[in-house]
Amino acid sequence: MIADLIIEKMPLIKVGKLYFGQCPLCKSNTFCVNNERNKFDCFECKITGSTNEFTYLMGGIVPPVEIQIDDFKQKVFNANQEILNLFKKELVDNADAQKYIHDRNIPTALIDEFHLGFSSGKCWDIINKYPQEILLATGAFKLKDNKIVPLFFHRLMFPIFDIMGNIIGWGGRKIDDSNAPKYINSPESVVYQKRYNLFGMNFAKEHANDGIIVCEGYMDVASLHNGGFKNAVASLGTALTSQQIEMIRHYTNKLYLCYDNDNAGLMAIKRAMTLSRIYNFDVKIISMTEYKDADEYMQNDREAFKDCIRKAKDIQTFCKDIAASYNSNELLNLLIEKTVD
Repeated sequence: MIADLIIEKMPLIKVGKLYFGQCPLCKSNTFCVNNERNKFDCFECKITGSTNEFTYLMGGIVPPVEIQIDDFKQKVFNANQEILNLFKKELVDNADAQKYIHDRNIPTALIDEFHLGFSSGKCWDIINKYPQEILLATGAFKLKDNKIVPLFFHRLMFPIFDIMGNIIGWGGRKIDDSNAPKYINSPESVVYQKRYNLFGMNFAKEHANDGIIVCEGYMDVASLHNGGFKNAVASLGTALTSQQIEMIRHYTNKLYLCYDNDNAGLMAIKRAMTLSRIYNFDVKIISMTEYKDADEYMQNDREAFKDCIRKAKDIQTFCKDIAASYNSNELLNLLIEKTVD
């Protein structure tokens, strides 16, 4: 039970079914341990977690979980590799896709590194080759009127790799000005759970000595890698999760937050700052005041991004600067609550 683990590191007092002690982070006496939920919470500084989070909080390291690949998952990975080969061929053959690549100045090196492709929606040979359960698990297909059909039509395709380099899902970006969603992403499946994966981490783990840069989108990561910042990842459309930040912690304790310049970006920073305290990260926030995101920054001023990293702010400095520049006390309080001692 979690209380038994924590008592080995710090004193707890049992009150009914719960245990209480002094929070190792904020030193208040509102640290509560619940065996039934296998969870701890501090009601003062709001840290929360289970056994792994507590181990990191006390300065320990948790061994990475070994990924188990059974026969079904291997068949899904094989199917996804075949789908990728088709998408790559379509990228070369499709005139609209080639025009988009040219207009966006997407270089061949970036296409090759991230294995970009294009989906026209013509995947019928693959549909006829694999059973329904395999096709649905690839993330490239869906059920419509009880039939398997492609999920992605007329989209630039980003394969999503797990930490070992297996294709576990897809992200598709529209290449026209239609009213369709900008991105469509694979649903979660037996091989793909967003909270356990980071886009680009299979590449970035080899460059983690410089820390890991967390940004928002596929193109942010791809543009940063193309510009020489090989340590960039994205959190697959979700707020940064404890599982994702734990994955990063296996490779480095240096974390750079590089979120979009909007209120949603500020809230994402708040979430990441809270988690990073538990895992003992050295956190810096990258400010991109000139441009809306990392992709736009790299398109316009690649060399200056080095200065952005060099001038990245620690949590206290960032929060003080926010306090000086925002008139909305409500927004400010939501951001900095319990993040500055």
